[in-house]
Parts: sequence; C-alpha cells; structure tokens
Amino acid sequence: MRSDLVKWLAAPESSTQQKEVTEKRFKNTCKWLLQLPAFIEWKSGRKSFLWLHGKSGSGKSTLCSAVIEALEKETAFPDDGRIIYFYFDFRDLDNEHSFEKMLRSLVLQLSSQDMKLQSTLQKSYVDHNNGDRQLLPGELIDMLTEMVQTLTRVHIVIDALDECIMRDDVGSTMAHGNIETRLRNGYEFDRWKSPQYAHILDDIEERLVGEADGMFRWVVCQLDQLKMCLGVDEIEEALNSLPSTLDETYHRILNAIPSHHKTKTIRVLQLLIAARERLTINQLVDAVAVQIDAEPYFDPEKRIPRPEEVVMYCSSLVEVLPAHWFDERHVQLAHSSVKAFLTPAHLDDEWAPYFDLPRLEVSVATVCLCYTIHMNAYKYSEAVQLRWKFPFSRYSLSHCMTHAVAVGDTDHSVLDLALDLFLHRKEAYQQWWWGPYLEDDYINDDPPPALHAACQLDWAPLVRRLLEQGSDPNAVYPGLASAAHEACKIGNREILQLLIMNGADFSKRAMDPITGHSSTPFGYACRTLDRHVIAMILNHLHERDIAAGTWDQMYKEALWAACACDDQVLLQVLLTDISTNRVCNWQTMSFSPIACAIDTCKPRCLRSIFNHLKNADNDTDTGLGAAFTLFQEAFVRLYKNQKQLWNVAIYEEIHDILKTQVRCTASSPVEGLEKVGLSDWFHLVYANCSKELDSILVKLKSREKERRIQEATRELASGASEETIGLVSWVGDVSEDEISGDSSDERITEDGSEEDTSWNQV
Repeated sequence: MRSDLVKWLAAPESSTQQKEVTEKRFKNTCKWLLQLPAFIEWKSGRKSFLWLHGKSGSGKSTLCSAVIEALEKETAFPDDGRIIYFYFDFRDLDNEHSFEKMLRSLVLQLSSQDMKLQSTLQKSYVDHNNGDRQLLPGELIDMLTEMVQTLTRVHIVIDALDECIMRDDVGSTMAHGNIETRLRNGYEFDRWKSPQYAHILDDIEERLVGEADGMFRWVVCQLDQLKMCLGVDEIEEALNSLPSTLDETYHRILNAIPSHHKTKTIRVLQLLIAARERLTINQLVDAVAVQIDAEPYFDPEKRIPRPEEVVMYCSSLVEVLPAHWFDERHVQLAHSSVKAFLTPAHLDDEWAPYFDLPRLEVSVATVCLCYTIHMNAYKYSEAVQLRWKFPFSRYSLSHCMTHAVAVGDTDHSVLDLALDLFLHRKEAYQQWWWGPYLEDDYINDDPPPALHAACQLDWAPLVRRLLEQGSDPNAVYPGLASAAHEACKIGNREILQLLIMNGADFSKRAMDPITGHSSTPFGYACRTLDRHVIAMILNHLHERDIAAGTWDQMYKEALWAACACDDQVLLQVLLTDISTNRVCNWQTMSFSPIACAIDTCKPRCLRSIFNHLKNADNDTDTGLGAAFTLFQEAFVRLYKNQKQLWNVAIYEEIHDILKTQVRCTASSPVEGLEKVGLSDWFHLVYANCSKELDSILVKLKSREKERRIQEATRELASGASEETIGLVSWVGDVSEDEISGDSSDERITEDGSEEDTSWNQV
C-alpha cells in the first residue's frame, strides 16, 4: 500500500537535494546561524516563522541544509516532533506546478513518519477511486493542515521560496565563513600555507570579506580564480582588480576563456541551458565532440581523454554533481544567476548571438540530429548495446525532435537534417522511433512511414517537405492508420490543408489501437471539437464522391463525439450538414441520431436532435414521427437491459419531450396504447425496466388478453404510419416462450434506486 501512495502523490525526492547541498557545504560552516538567538527561539517553538532572505547566490540553500541537518540531529524533540522540508529548484522545467510539488512532498514526508498520518493519506487514496483521481492543490493544503494539527511540533524548512534584498550582516557572515574555510582548511591554497606566505592568505581573506557585500556566489567565483594564481604578483594583481558585481565576474570568466576553447565552451553552455533533462559527464563529452559541418558527424576518437575535464571549458560557470549509488555524475550550471546572466540582455556583442533563444534551439537541435544520424552506421538490432557505447544517444534519440520542432521553419539546416534522417537513414530512423522501447523484445521492428511521424510531431514544415518528396498521404500503418488520422488527432490546420491539397482520404476507416474500434480521420477531427477543422474537412468531403454508407458511418462518429462533449454548436453544424447532404440524409441513414444522445446521456443534445428531426420531417404540429423515433430508441435500449447506461436526467428529458412536444388527442392513434400518451407508457416501461421488463410485457398480455393490443392494431391500420404499426406489433408480438429471466417484481425510482413493489401497485 505504501508504494501505491508514493506513486499516487508523485512527489519529488527532497532528501536527494538535501544530500547534494550538504555534500557541497564545507564542514563547520553555517554554525553562526544555528547560534543566533532568533534561530534558537524559532527552534524551541516560541516563534512561528523565521525568514532568512538574501541576494541570489548568497548561500541560502547552504544555510537551509545546515538547519535541516541540525534539526534532524536534535534529540530534545517531544515524541510528536517532526521535520519536513522542500527545495525549490531553478532547474525544474515544470515551474508551473512547483507549489503543488512542494505540497505533495510535505504530505508524503509527514505520512511516512507517523502511521496515524499514513492512515489519513490512505483514506484519501481510497476516496479518490484508489488513486485514479489526483489530489487538487486545495485538497493537499487541507490534508497538510489536518496532519500538522494532530502533532505537537512540526518544523517546516522551505528553500528558495523568495528572492529579496538581504541583510548585509547575515550575508557578510556567510561569505566570511566560506572564505576562511576554503583558505585555511582546503587543499586549493596549500602553496600559501607555509609561514613564509601566511600573510598572502590573510590578504586574500581581508580583501574578499571587505568587498563581498554578502554575495556568497561572488566569493566562490573569486576563490576559483585565485586558486589558479601561481605567484605572489599574480595574487596581488587579481586582488587589485576584483570585479565589483556578479555580472562583471561572469564577464571576466567568459573573456578569459582561450580562443581555441571558445567553440566548445559555447556548446557546453548551450546544452546545459536548453537541455530538457540533466546531462551526464559522458553525454556532454560526446555532444561536445560532434562535428556539425560534414560527415562523419561523430568520431569517438575526438572525445577528450578525461571526461571529468569537460567542465574545465567553462570554469566557475558549471559544476559536477556527486554520484549517488550507481548513477553517473551529472553536470549543471553552477547557479541560477549563471542562467540569468547567459542571455543577450546581459552579454556583450561577442557572446550575445550564441545565447539568443532561437539560436540555442538551432544549435542543440543540430547537435542532436547529427549524433542521431551518426547512429545509422550501426544496426538497429544492436541498439541496446549502443546505448552504453554512445551515451549521448539516450538524450539525442529522446529529444532531437523536441528541439527540432521548436526551431520550426526558421532554420533550413535543421529541416534538412530531419528530412535526411526520415528518408535516408533507416537504421537511425528506427532507433529514433523506438527509442523509449529499445529494451522491449515485443516491439514492431518497422517504424511508420515518415509522413505519419511528421504529422504526429505536429511539424508542418517537415510535412510539406515530405509531400514534396513524394510521400503517400494515404499510406496505412498498423496501429496508426493513415497520416490523415494522425493529423486529425492533433487538429493542425496547416498540416490538414497540406494533406487535403495532396489528395488525402479523410473517409478511410482504420483501427484505433487505443479503443479497438475502427474510425475515420473525420471522426478523430470531431473529437478535437475544433469547428474550423471540422468545417474544413466537411467542405473537402463534399467535393469528393463518397458513398452513402461511408457518410452514414462518419456522421455516426461525429454525432457521438459532439453529444459526448455536449457541444451544441458542433451538433448544430452536423445536423445542418446532414439535412443538406445530397447523398446521405435522415431518410437514408441506418441509425437514429437520437441514439447518440441517449447513449451519451446528454439531455440538451437529445432535445436539439429531436427538434431538428421534427423540422426535417415537416412534423412541427404533432411531432409524432420524431416522437415515435425517440420512443422506439429509448424502448429498445431498455428492452436490451441497458439501464446502467442511463441517468435520471436523460430519463426526465425523454419523459418531458414526449409529454410536452407530442399532442395526444382523443382521435390520435396513440390512444390505442392503453388510451394514454407516449410519455405515460414510457414512464411505465422505464419504472419497471431492467430484468423485469420482459415479465411486465407478459403480464400485460395476460391481463388484457390481447384486447387492447388488437384494438390498437385495428385503429392504427386505418390511419397510422407503417412505422407506428410495426412498433405496436413488435410490442404486442412478444410471447412467453421468447421471454426469460426472473419474474420477481421490482420498481426503479426516478433517483435511480430500486424498491420492491408489485405489478398492481404500478
């Protein structure tokens, strides 16, 4: 059960971030905060909030890790004392849901520390259909509040909740502690620890403390530069020309990069900024070695000999995260301020063009596509082994098209590479298509035609190029049908127009791999509820020679989709189109549109279709034609024991339509049905449906000895339609030999509940 709860909450693992930050913190730092009276007062519970704020890069995350570590070691907590925490991460690509992630993480942490709290979470899990429905943010807040209120004391530590101007004394103390630790205890400045050079370390500490202004990140960068100084004169020169701001520090780092390293430095930074997931050291090494100018695009011999040295291209701008268990080490930007700096607004003319967002996507897309195309030299059957031989393939196969589609048609070189991959690199194309499933033995070895994939990617420029190259828009692929099916699922008008212009068949049926039912592209388009797309395809279909049977099936799909979504505008468009269709209309259709509204339980759609049928039959006075159609469709569904598909609202709507829209006068043929209106007869059937319907019909024949049925037949024969006669005959011809089922009586109330009753009571 615990694993189900963890999977349901899908909360980020806060302990991993705590471990990462703690490992980067120097020993015995941050003690000043733990000794502050404000912290001691907060820890003892006499103050509700302690807000530590400061500039970006001043070391707030490091302080948070120290606070969490201290609280976890605290032994004076009462039995109900708890510590929970969360780190907001600037590298999280899903920033929109960060607050919700925090709530999920805090709830999961509390529930894992107390069985009573876990039972609260389990109850909520059951209430949400055993995890089929997710908790809403409001529900998470209520649950967290409820959990906290049951405990005596709870410490909640949240990092990076806000970025504000910090107090100079706090920031300076933090920076001072870091300077002293690195100078005196670290190995980086060992050359200056002899008595002869002891004053050098004092000078460095004094200058950096005096100019840090609380900027922890600024101090880190200066120490990174000073540790590379080999002589006293270099130290003095560096101290006499310290940058005044963090941005100026970053400018100096970039400008100090040797010219022969610049190209690879730019690529490393571009990849770390634009990548959709964190990259490992080995992945970054391969990406840097890609040659985009000519084939072969990748040569393993061009890898740098020591992978860990790849970060040396970027000095203090990047960092390597420590490995956990058997995971590989990952590389990331050293700080959120680095990412904020690497934008055209902050960079000079030499560097700015490389970090414009469109240029970033072009560069990363090109590297990924070139690396993927290089994989064509190896057999698809060896793909699993190649994942380890070529580490960057994991990323390039998964995200090359993500970056390429983001480029659009702004760069023809990216489009050319994608076209080359789709049309001329069979092995690489297979690896790209099956990338997420390469380790599964049961997958289909044949990927879909290129046009299918381009439509699924929603990339109109590539679709255009493929059609120009002669791709067949009507080619069928098992499990994906035709390109038109794929395009209609997405509803991209530009792609649909391209397919229409190239002769795509939007009436061609194919099996839907998800539902298991066959469908047309037009049916898929109706499910998108995009009326412009639907109108575009309808206009195209009317220009083609399509058989009535094909129209019939397409209208059925479309009406069902419109009713299922209760889209009145789309429903009216379809009803009007059916009325004006020269090939297929109300009289030739093999199904009743009313059935779609009943089956989907949409009362508004039912009334709209009923009114439209009345007008189409020129039967606005009595409405008998539409009424009998409605009655027959409803009766058939009840007779087939499909009451489980109904709800009270659809029953009430049918009953009201039959009662208010159909005139049943004394001279009406309807009087033959027990001298009552259709609405009362329908109510009788509905109230006793399900398994008792058959028994009811038998009793009706037995009690009346067929008198009323025969009388109704004679009356209807003199003036009723064939449809009405057929319906009454069908009802009257049910014999006891054809009936099976339990004979016990049972009544279904209008609210859907069941109660025992007898036929006489009805």
